[in-house]
Amino acid sequence: MKRSLYALLSSKSIARRILLPALLLVGLALSQEALPRLSGQLSPWPPPGWPEGKAAEIRLGIGAPQAPSEVLAKAAVGADGRFTLALPGGVAARAYATPDSALQLPEGCDFRPSVSPAGARALLAHLLVYAGGEATPRAFLSLRAYQPGGSPNTGTGASTLLVWADQPASVKGSGRCGEAEKYRILLEVKLEAGWNFVVIRVPQGPGAVVQVRADPKPEGDFLLYPLRP
Repeated sequence: MKRSLYALLSSKSIARRILLPALLLVGLALSQEALPRLSGQLSPWPPPGWPEGKAAEIRLGIGAPQAPSEVLAKAAVGADGRFTLALPGGVAARAYATPDSALQLPEGCDFRPSVSPAGARALLAHLLVYAGGEATPRAFLSLRAYQPGGSPNTGTGASTLLVWADQPASVKGSGRCGEAEKYRILLEVKLEAGWNFVVIRVPQGPGAVVQVRADPKPEGDFLLYPLRP
């Protein structure tokens, strides 16, 4: 398991332990008219604790959120908190994985997801916020408010990421995951070719079943959540 997932989880609550992209993704395709740019408003802006006089930059990174292995795109943030990010039309082959591997299932699952078509390739990306001159991101972005954990992959409620697919693909499966404590999940990921919105969702409460349902394109400002070491 990659350090970008389980090693970042600090809470013992099931809700924080199971909010992993693989469990909760639903592909919401960006309209072709919206490509290759993604525009938005950061909120709050500037966020509490932002270094005075420091400009901000949005980066689309892959790998561990605290230290991305590669940055696919970046854009300056205006003084009013607005940005426009040009999304790449393609991604280097070395960054691809099969959709189920890209979605990073946790340890201890008692099922193997089905992928269709078998040759599909995909990757997961994070929208990250940097202060000028700093090498480590200060925050990640979400289109929906939720109770954050230590990374974009932990917390309760719902969050939004981006996923790239080289062709239309689906990943489906259901069962139980977890090492010390099992929890039920329902995985149903539908991706279009190109960039997709990814909604991460988990219900709260003991015994809750993680479910995935199709949603319209999320609306609203991009909310900032601090990244914890």
